[in-house]
Amino acid sequence: MGYFDALASSCFKHTKSGKPAFYPWGKFGKGYEIDTETRHHEIKQGVIRYTMALIAVTIAVGVALKWQGLILIPIVVLPYIFLVRKWTKGLQVTTEKLTFRESYQAQAKRHHPAVLWVMLVASLLLTVGSALALSIEGHLVFEILGLTLFGFCTLVCAWMLIARRRGS
Repeated sequence: MGYFDALASSCFKHTKSGKPAFYPWGKFGKGYEIDTETRHHEIKQGVIRYTMALIAVTIAVGVALKWQGLILIPIVVLPYIFLVRKWTKGLQVTTEKLTFRESYQAQAKRHHPAVLWVMLVASLLLTVGSALALSIEGHLVFEILGLTLFGFCTLVCAWMLIARRRGS
């Protein structure tokens, strides 16, 4: 479960007081100080299970419905909203924010370097493939979306490798 543990780590950080905090919406939402190590473990395992299910459903829907599956996004996100309410019930909101840097650094520390290299190479190949498709195919919107998404993934993976190597 190392890969999913690394993904889930991007939603957590330790506050200045030393307590772990959960940021269910990442940089875009508030954080919640977690009161016990047991609760921290429960929330993290819940995030891991949700992420695993989300990826499985996304792949299945993508194969079955292609891009029309995008209409199901609200249905897939709705359970997360209810889970977040359950996980954060009774927790104190922290004034500290989570930055993109902290989020990606947490992932970089938890991912095995080989996984980061595989992700970098895969995203680079998909970026090149999108660029080639842009010059050949006629679906301009999808090629530009692919180029943008996979290009961003390539940059993030490269940054995580550099951050991991520096130990920052």
